[in-house]
Amino acid sequence: MKNKKKLLLLPFLTAGLLFLTMYCISFFYDIKMPLAVSDYKISFNEGSITLVEYVGEDSELIIPERILGIPVKHIGPDCFSNAQTVISITIPDKMTKIDYAAFSECKNLESIYARNIEIIGEYAFNDDTKLKNVELGDSIKIIGKGAFYRCESFEKISLNDGIESIGDYAFKYSGITDISGVEKADIIGTSILNYTPWEKNQKSDFVIIKDKLEAYKGMSEIVVVPDEVKVMDPAFDVEPGYDYPIQVSEVYIPDTVTEIKDLCFGDQKSDIRVYIPDSVTTIGNCIFIGVDNAVIITTSGSTAEQYAIDNGINYEIVDSWEVPET
Repeated sequence: MKNKKKLLLLPFLTAGLLFLTMYCISFFYDIKMPLAVSDYKISFNEGSITLVEYVGEDSELIIPERILGIPVKHIGPDCFSNAQTVISITIPDKMTKIDYAAFSECKNLESIYARNIEIIGEYAFNDDTKLKNVELGDSIKIIGKGAFYRCESFEKISLNDGIESIGDYAFKYSGITDISGVEKADIIGTSILNYTPWEKNQKSDFVIIKDKLEAYKGMSEIVVVPDEVKVMDPAFDVEPGYDYPIQVSEVYIPDTVTEIKDLCFGDQKSDIRVYIPDSVTTIGNCIFIGVDNAVIITTSGSTAEQYAIDNGINYEIVDSWEVPET
């Protein structure tokens, strides 16, 4: 009888030993569980659990604080990507990071609730077109590239003093009408609010965020960029279906500008003339993509001259130029 009891206990002891071994090894290596547990595929890492993939079918989901008695600390890349049944998700208070594309393309996701999120990874909510209610707490430090890209129903967000960086295209094509605290970020990416209701509602010809020219919305074909601008985003990149920017013929860049981003003048008039001072020391890729006969006017020895030579762009060298009054 005793031997029989020992045999019955053996599988449990083996499983417990295996589990303990995996837990210990997780402090040195990532270990993925071969089978789903509590509707999740998971991995062990440094004594905690990362959610690798959601395989359940709940509509109102509360992410567990623990699985197998071990704290759940991370939502891994693509974990809920394409989870079409999920409408509402609540994240435990101890979670501080949402990883790359964790909730990307959740077409029916409407609400996300959390209290202590610090990092929103790249494309975290990309293309969640029904996402409207977003509560992530007051501790957000980093919003990654494309985090809320094409979240058409997402209308409002307030950022606090702790915000450090906002990645490229973070809210592009979203439904944002009301946003505050953007200027508090030390790093602001390219076109973060491009083609949003917020941008469309700006009254100025020039949409400037901190010191970056995000969009030109004026109607004049001769454009004098304001002196407060230091970085030129793709402010003149023409996109079908939008009423700005218009096709322009001349752009005068002030000597406060030090950088021109990729695609800045994409699909503009074929004979556009852009006056680039020697203060500009960084010029992105393909600033004239889709433009046949653009001309750069600049000074000898400038970065713009070398850029024109390297990229086969027409250019003229002058000592200086007069800026027209606007």
